Amino acid sequence: MAQTAPVIAVIGGGYAGIAAIGGLAGRGRPPAELHLFDPSPGHQLMPELPSALDPGDDVARHVLPFPKLLGHRSVQWHRVRVAQVNAAQHTLTDESGTRHAFDWAVVAVGTTTFWPPVPGLAAHALPFRTATDAEAVKAALKSRRRLVVGGGGLTGVELAGELAPRYHVVLVEAAPRLLPGLGLGLARYAAERLERAGVRVMAGQRIRAVTDPDILLDGGGRIPYDTLIWAGGVAAPAGPELPGVAHDEHGYPRADAWGQVAPGVFVAGDLWIHRSARGGIWPQTAQSATADGKFAAQTIWSRVERRQPGPAFEPTNHGILVSLDPSKGVGWVVDEGIPVWGFGARVMKNLAFKRYRQQVAHAFGRRRP
Repeated sequence: MAQTAPVIAVIGGGYAGIAAIGGLAGRGRPPAELHLFDPSPGHQLMPELPSALDPGDDVARHVLPFPKLLGHRSVQWHRVRVAQVNAAQHTLTDESGTRHAFDWAVVAVGTTTFWPPVPGLAAHALPFRTATDAEAVKAALKSRRRLVVGGGGLTGVELAGELAPRYHVVLVEAAPRLLPGLGLGLARYAAERLERAGVRVMAGQRIRAVTDPDILLDGGGRIPYDTLIWAGGVAAPAGPELPGVAHDEHGYPRADAWGQVAPGVFVAGDLWIHRSARGGIWPQTAQSATADGKFAAQTIWSRVERRQPGPAFEPTNHGILVSLDPSKGVGWVVDEGIPVWGFGARVMKNLAFKRYRQQVAHAFGRRRP
């Protein structure tokens, strides 16, 4: 008797979700009924979004529409948000109340903006996590010149560097220095480069409150602003609900070494927290999310075809590159072994963007990214 093709649901079309779909629908794979659930219009190239704020650029150029992307693969796209994934019943329920049955599911919805309990922050600041956020920021910048970026991590530094040539930018970071994920020397280079471009870098300064005309700091300082962009971290998303799945103290699902949170249900990308041997958390980047998605596809097919989970996942980090302006960058490559900065780092970042687009195009049978 012929075996029925498995029904596989992928929830979230970000880096992990698209990598999972690509691996599940790739050449040589057995037939499967694949479903992608995502309410957004396309795959958002989030690391590219700061450059979309350039007046000559367009945010839409950094979003790959799902109909075009998935057109050469047998994938059904459902433009809805998933409210619940019930592992016991092997069903998911979308926001309209419609239930969908599945054999296997990959939950890869990513994270959301972290809003600390700072009075006035959420009311007055613009987040920067999605293409929709980028559109809102770009619209706000048309008539404003005094900008404050809250958060000196990867996104905050890239935003400050991108906006510095056209605006008066203040970058506020609560930690003693920028880019805690990089070495001290590289972080100093980034701060010096930004200051040379005109950015006022204020490290070791915590925002106490935000009012309409001013940002108030813990030490009593006050920063007048027109636009406040918040890039101060991420948090676990509010949904989908996962009944019966244990979560950690921060709201992330607890997964085993294969990313499985319940029989037949896996998490990937930012939802899957990887801890190092020293107890630290691996950086949540597009690179790591892509690796998670590919692994999810591999372990599902291993279970379908051989009834075995295959080898456990071993996270690796091949580098972090941060754009400081259109011509300079900073970071490290090859397992933290080689620091890079300046023009070479920026070129490497651009090549990484181009290579990813080419890989996605190849995975989905398209000639061009």
